[in-house]
Amino acid sequence: MNINKSLRVIFVEVLGILIGILSALVVPKVLDLGSYGYLKTFTLYVGFAGMMHFGFSDGMYLILGGKDIENIKKEKIKGYFYVMLKIVVSLVVVLLFVSIFLIKDMAFRYFVFYILPFQVVLFISLLYRATGEFNKYVVIRVAQNIVMLASVLAVIFIVKSPILYMQIQVIGNAVMAIISTVLIMNSAKKAEKIKYPEIKSITSMGFTIMIANTVSLLFFTMDRWFVKFKFTVNDFAFYSFAVSMLSLFLVLVNSVTVLFYPYLAKNKGDEKVVSKVKKYIILICSFAPAGYFVLEFIVDNMLKKYILSLEVLGILIIGIPFICLTNVLYANLYKVGKRGKEYLFVASKMVVLAFVLNVFAAYVLKDSVMIAYATLITLIVWYVYSSFDFKGLEIHKNEIIHFVIYIVSYQIIRIIPFPSLIKAFIFLLCMVLSEYILFNSDFKDIISMIKNRNALKD
Repeated sequence: MNINKSLRVIFVEVLGILIGILSALVVPKVLDLGSYGYLKTFTLYVGFAGMMHFGFSDGMYLILGGKDIENIKKEKIKGYFYVMLKIVVSLVVVLLFVSIFLIKDMAFRYFVFYILPFQVVLFISLLYRATGEFNKYVVIRVAQNIVMLASVLAVIFIVKSPILYMQIQVIGNAVMAIISTVLIMNSAKKAEKIKYPEIKSITSMGFTIMIANTVSLLFFTMDRWFVKFKFTVNDFAFYSFAVSMLSLFLVLVNSVTVLFYPYLAKNKGDEKVVSKVKKYIILICSFAPAGYFVLEFIVDNMLKKYILSLEVLGILIIGIPFICLTNVLYANLYKVGKRGKEYLFVASKMVVLAFVLNVFAAYVLKDSVMIAYATLITLIVWYVYSSFDFKGLEIHKNEIIHFVIYIVSYQIIRIIPFPSLIKAFIFLLCMVLSEYILFNSDFKDIISMIKNRNALKD
């Protein structure tokens, strides 16, 4: 893996995090709870926009993973693009009728308009990700960050309404889609005709992954659906705010996911590589809960009306290492190994477990905070369950001890009566000591890579 390219991607994602911080901290401040809840309803819909290609784009991502883009015929790529357009346009037409006659919700209507441009941008993003063209991928992410920033600033300074946010999202993605389409169109004089057997093969391969990704997404959004339908509008706003805070960290998770797929594809079957990646994820992501104390300081001093969100955030943030292992490592290994059906089966079982626990939390305990605990428990179960599916991912004694220290120290530090930023420092110190003692060689490897950015290359 080329560290310099990786750092460019991570740098762009950090910019996205800064915009996310602005959105997460300021937008709730300028919108009332009802408007903020409506805005989060739109973003909840948008989370499912990625499944609207019926698996074709995901299939293309799988078959091109680890290949050099220069060795792929441009006519073939253009042909794939046309196939994707036909699939998505057909679905959008159907959903447009649904939005007119059945689901008469403005948030859903804007979601329908959002789908086609999003899918065009997604197609070219997946193309660049699969082939390791991260310099070009970074350009797309910069454009997406600009659209997000424009949406946030418009709500803050122009009209304090979620509608304007939705409009800018649709228009901004449409502009990116037009530019992406021009790039594809000009890449070759004509498109290669993709025959039905190949379309079927690619779609069937990607459909399983798409459904598995969608099931995984359902898992990560199920808690909010329960809060939305079972509890009050204010409860949903508080819970959504906590998830927005958590998503600031998950932006980096997605960037790491992007980087590791072509890397794992090129090192398919190498247990040592898999084991190393797992340890690095654990060691790096274990520092994430320190961010909770920083956010606690910000909320206590700037957003007092969202203080009730801190309890939910304090629970969910513990799950970041387990989310990273699930999304960055396990999901990519299922894809690299063409084990889509197995990935779907595992994700489905985790959704069932999450559903049962959420039902218990919502209807028996009747507490939205308990829903956060239900999500955390399921994340830990998923981490343990999938560790048996791949060689090199076995859970070792030092790993268990580290996670015990991780959870116990975090919970103790949360309740001690120290200033938030002091608690963040204490937690970081605990993690450094734990990792240095339990993962000495791996910890030193990470420090060495930070000092020498060229330590890893393709």
